[in-house]
Amino acid sequence: MAKDKYNDLIIELINLREQDYNKFMDKLYEAITGEFKSILNDDSSIAKKINSLNTMIFHFEDKEEYEKCAKIKELVDSLDA
Repeated sequence: MAKDKYNDLIIELINLREQDYNKFMDKLYEAITGEFKSILNDDSSIAKKINSLNTMIFHFEDKEEYEKCAKIKELVDSLDA
């Protein structure tokens, strides 16, 4: 069941990225701070993860959503530890 939810999320993210970047970032934020936060423990390189999270921080800074920036920064710090 969890794998189905994960696959559905990936498909939704792919579609949103092409159609509505703001919604894509919001959905990605929800995923990495919620039910799918364990994705940060996958096999991809820490540098790539940090780069992606920093991209999210820049996005949310532009939208002045500083609470999200702070939460993402916590994730960056936990990876960088």
